[in-house]
Amino acid sequence: MPRVYLETFGCQMNELDSELVLGQLGALGYSFTESPSEADIVLYNTCSVREAAEQKVWSRLGDLKVRKRTDPSLVVGVLGCMAERDGTDLLKRMPVVDVLCGPGELDKLPDLLDNAVRTRASLEGTSSAGQVALQGNASRRSSTLAAAGDTLEMLDLSRAV
Repeated sequence: MPRVYLETFGCQMNELDSELVLGQLGALGYSFTESPSEADIVLYNTCSVREAAEQKVWSRLGDLKVRKRTDPSLVVGVLGCMAERDGTDLLKRMPVVDVLCGPGELDKLPDLLDNAVRTRASLEGTSSAGQVALQGNASRRSSTLAAAGDTLEMLDLSRAV
């Protein structure tokens, strides 16, 4: 199985999402590395609220351009808010990116990575739209609150039985 490097930027929700992603990929047999230079898959879990974090992501992606030229089998993924907000604009600006996955679609990440690894296709020099899983304009917070509301309604102890 491929070796994965995952770097998390931004908020505490991203820390949790990264832990969930690592658990999900680990359960599927992926191994992990602490160094992007040793990885077959490099993932950045991003935040679009904090500008400093966003600039670091752009810088890291720029650094991977050189490696991608010499190692076209490298799979690069951008996860989280930046992927959801910037979508195809991110792909146009950084064609080194193979996979985009918004925070509400992280359950699709293993399939996206599997396809990217199997095809070993880089977006650089192609017209492909890449591997994309985005919810659109739906925010994770509103869906979480809606789910919490459903749960609270089910647990309403004051309700007559």
